[in-house]
Amino acid sequence: MRKLAFLVAAFGVAYAFATGCGGSDDSSGTSNGNNNGGDGSIGDGSGPSAATAFDACGGKIFDANGNIDSAEYAKQATLWDRATIDCRLGPRFSAFHPGDADNARATATGFDQKSDPKDQLCSTYEFGTPGKCTGACFGSTCGQVAYAPDDATDPGMDRVQTYGFDNNTSCIQPARGNYLGGPHPDPGITAWLANDSGLHLPRAVGRTRFVESNDAIVAFVDGFIGGTGTQTSGDTKPFTKLPANKIPTSVALTTFNEFALVTVWDTQAIAGQIAVFALQSVGPPAFATKYWAVPGEGGFGGIQLLGFIDLPDMKAPTAIAAAGDNGSFAGQNALQSFPQFAKPADDLVTEIVNNTGNNPSAWIGAPGQDSQYVFANAGTAIVASQWENEITFVDLGPLFRFVRSKYVTPIADAVAAKKANDAATVTTAENAFNQAAISTGAWPYDFTTNPEMKPIVIGSIASPSPRVVAVANRPATGDAKAGMRNKLKAWVGGYDGTFTAYDATSSGGLPARDAGIDSPNIASFAPLGHVQADPNPNALRLVGAYNLGDSFITVSRANRSVQWITAGETDITVTESLRDSQMSDPVDVDPNARFPYDEPGFAGMVTVADFDGKQIASFVDDDSACDGGPDTTCRVHRFAGSLAFPGTIYRLDTTNVN
Repeated sequence: MRKLAFLVAAFGVAYAFATGCGGSDDSSGTSNGNNNGGDGSIGDGSGPSAATAFDACGGKIFDANGNIDSAEYAKQATLWDRATIDCRLGPRFSAFHPGDADNARATATGFDQKSDPKDQLCSTYEFGTPGKCTGACFGSTCGQVAYAPDDATDPGMDRVQTYGFDNNTSCIQPARGNYLGGPHPDPGITAWLANDSGLHLPRAVGRTRFVESNDAIVAFVDGFIGGTGTQTSGDTKPFTKLPANKIPTSVALTTFNEFALVTVWDTQAIAGQIAVFALQSVGPPAFATKYWAVPGEGGFGGIQLLGFIDLPDMKAPTAIAAAGDNGSFAGQNALQSFPQFAKPADDLVTEIVNNTGNNPSAWIGAPGQDSQYVFANAGTAIVASQWENEITFVDLGPLFRFVRSKYVTPIADAVAAKKANDAATVTTAENAFNQAAISTGAWPYDFTTNPEMKPIVIGSIASPSPRVVAVANRPATGDAKAGMRNKLKAWVGGYDGTFTAYDATSSGGLPARDAGIDSPNIASFAPLGHVQADPNPNALRLVGAYNLGDSFITVSRANRSVQWITAGETDITVTESLRDSQMSDPVDVDPNARFPYDEPGFAGMVTVADFDGKQIASFVDDDSACDGGPDTTCRVHRFAGSLAFPGTIYRLDTTNVN
């Protein structure tokens, strides 16, 4: 496998002491940064070296020459307890800034709370007046919190609400309640324990970053993989299990929940792989197709292993991200435009072919011809190995094009045959569709029966201590489609706080075809630019709508900061940095999928996982300037509240609840 070494600037990390524009006790000011460094960073930048900071939790698997210690590899593959999690999250603030009490942080004010005992989602609320509502009367964002529990009998995963509206009121303080389906522990854990009594401490939790996954795919060290979600996801708590020598380390879902990609360490072969799972969305009922590998909203009813992708340049993958080139459309599943959700598949084909009231483009729209095509035609995965200082790109196009051949092509053939009054071809197309759609139990395809669907490893690039990764589904569109924004971007955040954008256009569908590229080449994955943010990042969450890839949020444990980063036409900028005394040890950040759409006057909300603080804490951008100048130079954040947990929190992942 070909490796490529690009020269990626290794910025000297020199952090000037900055108070931003806050500092008062009535707001948390977040100041603007630029491509020379995030303005929220503090201290002199000294901190533990990446070469030694992780010695106890993986840093000694490889020596300075890249030689592997097989015994250490096997040990670290299954080592997963509070101390190991703490170590792999990287050094905290005190290690980077010894003796610094960090008194310069602002303390954001909160919101007045009122009580409405009749309200299920918002028994305490911050906005509105209880009463009869019209239109959309209730909704929320909910999901999973993973933590290393104080009680050894606690499995370490709960269900939580981070926003709700109900009975004409809205609530922004994180909450839990029985209405979530059993919040402590998460009901998925309760169901799974009957099949695997040793489940404890999720290793990885994954959702799509593009639309919504009602369920998260959760991986455990023993190879158990399951799906659990929200109170309305309609899931069946499906699960499967990897062979004993395949240890999962990270999870990514494709754009519309078609597939889950799980990185594994093979402790028998001493090799890195990606396990690829087809997903079956059965809920919520109004948004489900019930077909394997079809776009949906991720209330999962089935998880099926298709096979493994070998990573020839990588033995110890630590992070993964994936996306297809699906377009935006009304709703997030393939049947949204059609009223036949409950009908058998043969009736479905007839309905689509005969449907004159709705355009069947949701099924047969072609990339470049219909902006609302649902089924991806191309896609990209990026895998990182922090211990091997490397990233690998994978072409997901074969996988998505196989799915199109089984679902989209028969429908397109049937539509064309119907117009030509060719009944025989319509029947043939219906039969082809039904072979894929009507699957009792397992989907009748995998990498063995149909090797043509297997994704292809493109190649690898040297990358110093890559911690977090992401990849876009499409470049920016419309008037903004210029310069760097015209590129399909893959992002990598290193331990030193350098975030680099790579050009993944050659594996990204339409842009590649426009450029005449038939097969991706690793040489085309050149760096587009980089920005210096705060060190030791532990999250990279894309933000935006449908075409995501230009903007994201990250969290730095080293500097106790949350930062917003955006790529423009010519440069990459740290646009905001939030530091507040009410988060003591931030290690993950979750942008709210719903707020502020239901609350005009606010610009967004994030919830932070606070490891040492044993809490999650939310902050609202009140869409105003904090220094009297333009709101692009300083933003005010207000404290939305916190929720305590019986352990140290290391992962938070929520979604809009249908």
